[in-house]
Amino acid sequence: MDEGYDLRIAAAAKDQINATVTARTFFGLRHGLETLSQLFVYDDLRDHMLLVRDVNISDKPVYPYRGILLDTARNYYSVDSIKRTIDAMALVKLNTFHWHITDSQSFPFVSDRRPNLSKLGVLNPKKVYTKREISEVVKYGLERGVRVLPEFDAPAHVGEGWQDTNLTVCFKVRTFIKDCK
Repeated sequence: MDEGYDLRIAAAAKDQINATVTARTFFGLRHGLETLSQLFVYDDLRDHMLLVRDVNISDKPVYPYRGILLDTARNYYSVDSIKRTIDAMALVKLNTFHWHITDSQSFPFVSDRRPNLSKLGVLNPKKVYTKREISEVVKYGLERGVRVLPEFDAPAHVGEGWQDTNLTVCFKVRTFIKDCK
């Protein structure tokens, strides 16, 4: 995916500046606008805006995947907190948010087909993610140029929540290699 952009800023008059961002994709344009937003600041002591004048920037990422992994299986984060994380990622042009939702320690996803997974597998029944919330986060990220990759760690790493099913053989067994042969 092309995330490159060109940004041109030129003084047009004493109190006027023209800025042009060109890009081939939405993601490149978004990055260019993000850079532009970082080039001006309000000076509250003098009560006016400060903006870089006469600059040309051509930028594109070197690496196709730039991101973070957030493990909410072990440490719950609210949807609002996750959105703030995505906002921060967009600010510095990171493009991949790997969301590790489930693992052996908890299953905080409310499944329509297997509701007992979250009923039995969460540390706190208020700290779960619904299908609607996950879709909302995915859409929120896309609007900011960040791909959200929700990960449901199963059938490996199963644990809490799975004890009421016949889907796992070695629930809470510590010596997997010896006991699961």
